[in-house]
Amino acid sequence: MADLPKKAHPPKGLIEKAIYLDRFYIPTRYPNDLPSGAPMSYFTERDAKEAIKYGGEIIRYCKDKISK
Repeated sequence: MADLPKKAHPPKGLIEKAIYLDRFYIPTRYPNDLPSGAPMSYFTERDAKEAIKYGGEIIRYCKDKISK
């Protein structure tokens, strides 16, 4: 992020949402990364809904920056 121009730096809240999403990257794609069981044993419906919401917010932010 340090390489981004100052005007392109996302707000802190958006960074926190990206960090939240980051925890889903490996275990949902590579179940062997989990200690045992299936990914569905580690994630809730609430996790999924928040991930979708946060992902949408990040996409909207990026589209807005690209269109300017």
